[in-house]
Amino acid sequence: MTPTARGIVMAALLSVATVASAQEAEPLRLRGRLAEEFAYRLHDPGDVSKLRTTGWLDAKYAFSEGVSLRVGTRAWYDAVFDAIDRYPAHVERDQKTELDLREAVLQAPRVMSTCASVVNRSCGARRSARS
Repeated sequence: MTPTARGIVMAALLSVATVASAQEAEPLRLRGRLAEEFAYRLHDPGDVSKLRTTGWLDAKYAFSEGVSLRVGTRAWYDAVFDAIDRYPAHVERDQKTELDLREAVLQAPRVMSTCASVVNRSCGARRSARS
């Protein structure tokens, strides 16, 4: 590898590391993905039966160093109901779109251990007063 190529590679790695460390400092992190599903019915009636786009979004928000909130969601939209008039209205209403909260976690380990130690101290003080 030539010195120029090495310099370019090092500069690229340094810029990636800088971007990664800048992203870690952000209190909000988002990750997501999309998937497309397509289904075609071969028997009568031979037509499209699914044209669904599904998306997943995971978010993490750090309130402080020890307290964070993590949320995971999923949503989908099936465009087959806009393309074909074969389905009854109640099926379209139930199956066209959906939004789910898959996970919601509040992490506060330091707060919980502080609360536990306060409770233990107060319980210990009561025990010694009773003896």
